[in-house]
Amino acid sequence: QLSEQYPYPVMRFFILQAHYRMPLNFTNELLDAASVSWQRISTSLDHLAFVAASAKGQPGETAEDQELIKAIAGCRYNWQEAMDDDLNTADAIAAIFELVRAANTAAASGLAAAGTLLEARAAIIELCGVLGLEPEQKSQAIPEAITDLAEERSRAKQEGDFARADALRDEILSMGYKVEDTPQGVRLVPLT
Repeated sequence: QLSEQYPYPVMRFFILQAHYRMPLNFTNELLDAASVSWQRISTSLDHLAFVAASAKGQPGETAEDQELIKAIAGCRYNWQEAMDDDLNTADAIAAIFELVRAANTAAASGLAAAGTLLEARAAIIELCGVLGLEPEQKSQAIPEAITDLAEERSRAKQEGDFARADALRDEILSMGYKVEDTPQGVRLVPLT
């Protein structure tokens, strides 16, 4: 019955947020929070791949890139320390979230190199995988009809026809995709 409300990865994530020697506080509100947190990881992985596709520069060239390199090393160290501390999965997950935050910040700056963004992404996937957590990757083929509408929307915006652009955005939304305008271009995100 519970698996009908929450997918198994969310339940596993929820359980791993507590130390195995401590009682588990089990409420729907906490499961909802775990679901949102788990979604944050999946969304971040998709976003990192999207931004890396258009990122330029070499790893370590910018201060933002150097900060992300340090964050990757720090995450790995803190994750290992947590696991060595009586299998403290709650702290291990906290280390992963620190890297998610740092990677999202670096991606938003537009100054991180593709290689570093992909290295951060790979580290998140690897460390989650060791915990038996496999983030859902939403990067899937987007139907041509939706990409055509997104291109038409971009043209409408360039021509200053914002009413038409808004109508196209709403049409895309009704087809199950959210439109995100980013510095790297238009991004289509599945709603589920």
